[in-house]
Amino acid sequence: MKQMTDKQFNRMVGGVLKKLRVQQGLSAKQLSDKIDMAVPNLFRLEAGRRGLGVKLLFKILVGMGLTWDGFVEHLPSRNKGETNDGSTV
Repeated sequence: MKQMTDKQFNRMVGGVLKKLRVQQGLSAKQLSDKIDMAVPNLFRLEAGRRGLGVKLLFKILVGMGLTWDGFVEHLPSRNKGETNDGSTV
């Protein structure tokens, strides 16, 4: 099985974070204010053009009112882009 590159990983995580932010009804400005991040940096992160560490990921999840488990269930599985909750990315 082919391993994911850092760039692919960043795009996947960023896309899931954006999807969850939108589902939460949060604008980029609202979330960036909650997590003390400039909006352009949040956009770069959501587009996968910026990586993030665990500390920043947890800060974002807390800002959205989500748990680690709530985040992980939205990550794509290895089955054709499906997420663990059955939706597609």
